[in-house]
Amino acid sequence: NPLVPMNGEDGVTIDAPAGAVDIATAGANNDGAVNIGTVTSAGRNITIGNTTGTTDVDINAGSGGVAIDANGGNVAIDADAASNFSTSSGAITVSGTDGVNITSTTSAGVIIDANTAGDVDINSAAGNVNIADDAVDGAVNIGTATTAGRNIAIGNATGTTAIDIDADWW
Repeated sequence: NPLVPMNGEDGVTIDAPAGAVDIATAGANNDGAVNIGTVTSAGRNITIGNTTGTTDVDINAGSGGVAIDANGGNVAIDADAASNFSTSSGAITVSGTDGVNITSTTSAGVIIDANTAGDVDINSAAGNVNIADDAVDGAVNIGTATTAGRNIAIGNATGTTAIDIDADWW
């Protein structure tokens, strides 16, 4: 198959008024890469889909996975409805060089729930673990949503554990 160059001084449009536009679908033996906007040092904006109508963008990958990298910029994934990230096996890892922020902009709050028999661990490698240390006067509830009883442990029996309780009783 010969290479078909397409150059346009003001751009190139490939369109099908009805039906699909197929790129690199020639068959099972066509295993070359599909490159979009890769040969330039000037930078390009690459748009897939649009924000009108019922446009759907579906990204599928086999065992090679999906990698999304931004060198020198951010990655933003936004939705107008509830969303999820899930795996069929293995863990989801979220890490940030300057920390990880999990926030909610509604009164629904943030829920961290282990819906399995596993523990929920909140630890710090080198700093404090702060709970309710902001200027909001809401209650701090620990072990309150059960009628079966719960052991609440604070501190340990070894080392130099200290408990400092401050309260304004009057």
